[in-house]
Amino acid sequence: MKALHIYAGPKAMAHIEANGLKPEHIGVIPAAAGGPKGLILGPLDRFLFGEWLPQSTHPIDLVGASIGAWRMATACLDDPVQGFDRLSHDYMHQEYKVPEGQKRPSASQVSDEFSRTLQAFYGGHVGEVLNNPRYRLHVVTSRGKHILHREHPLLTPLGYAGAYLCNAVQRKAMGAWLERVVFSSRGELPFDTADFATQHIPVVFMTGLTETEIRSLLETLSGKALPQPIDYLIRESVTRFGRLTIAELTSDGEPASLRSHLKSSDPILLTQIFNDIRLKPFALREVEDGSLASRFEPEVLYFGLREVGFSAVRVGADGSVLSPRTKVEKVEAETELSTIETDIARLREHEAKLGEEPDGDDVMRQISLAIKNKAKIDVTVVTAAGAEIEYTLEPIGIANGRLRAKDRKADIERTLPLTSITKVRL
Repeated sequence: MKALHIYAGPKAMAHIEANGLKPEHIGVIPAAAGGPKGLILGPLDRFLFGEWLPQSTHPIDLVGASIGAWRMATACLDDPVQGFDRLSHDYMHQEYKVPEGQKRPSASQVSDEFSRTLQAFYGGHVGEVLNNPRYRLHVVTSRGKHILHREHPLLTPLGYAGAYLCNAVQRKAMGAWLERVVFSSRGELPFDTADFATQHIPVVFMTGLTETEIRSLLETLSGKALPQPIDYLIRESVTRFGRLTIAELTSDGEPASLRSHLKSSDPILLTQIFNDIRLKPFALREVEDGSLASRFEPEVLYFGLREVGFSAVRVGADGSVLSPRTKVEKVEAETELSTIETDIARLREHEAKLGEEPDGDDVMRQISLAIKNKAKIDVTVVTAAGAEIEYTLEPIGIANGRLRAKDRKADIERTLPLTSITKVRL
């Protein structure tokens, strides 16, 4: 029984018959949309990117849409085999809870949950995907035109029906309804785009664009002049850029445990940040000049601020703007301990100082760091009857005073009130 069937055109088949099929013969790998395809091809993906293709070193273009884009992005990770294992697991275990009073989740609810899943999967690994030294990623999407420009319960199905009919008559005619938009990590597109209108957008990743470059990029994406509100937003953002900065704390007069320095020309903004309950895990404290400091590294604080809506600029000792992600990647490459190992060691040291009974802030810090590092935690919960129950959980997030986490042992998702959690151990 043949385990593999090869379908190829005349030229490709002649080449295979004459030379065999070797890793160095592969220049482009396309990955189709459709969830079942992605799951079925999981074992093949693990073999191709984990064993076969590493036998060669030449550049390869990876092209994907929908689940295919997930697969090809996962192939760009430093450990693609582990990534594919997790991709299959997470894809099959997606859960969309139906709110009370609804028959099914809304499109916005599905999009929000899907976005959180993407963030959880690729968080901290985007640099690996976009900067892979060998693989060039191209993500294929479509942008609707005319009545497909916005979602509508009646017009959207009609628009897709029109696109289907136009495509059946002539491929180029579908361009009246849809436009192909391809986002690439780098390089030119490895396929012909003459069939209908295509926008090719190189991904701009933390590069520090100028105001002119931002306007140019947005006008290219939209194909028209920027609306007045967008123009105003850009000008306003430019004037506010740099109002809040994060740097390494180098002052000799401060405790050695403090690592980050948060400054602003707006004292009201600093007060707002200091009093924001969502930032309590970062243990911010005021220093002599009225600025704020934290025992966490500047990069950790930077992304923590972004998550709750505060836009800061990471700067060096000379005031120059730095890319937080580039800094993170450099630090991880130069240090012997992983980020999670460092954070755990720091937390355990802090816990020892606090004693056996950590306070609420310490519980929040441990949970937040476990979420950031995708680490398991042992949680002690006190029930209404006063009984103590221990769980081993994988935290997902915190919302409305409750912790969402996966209980792998019971194979369920638990939601626990933070007020019932008395102990957390990493």
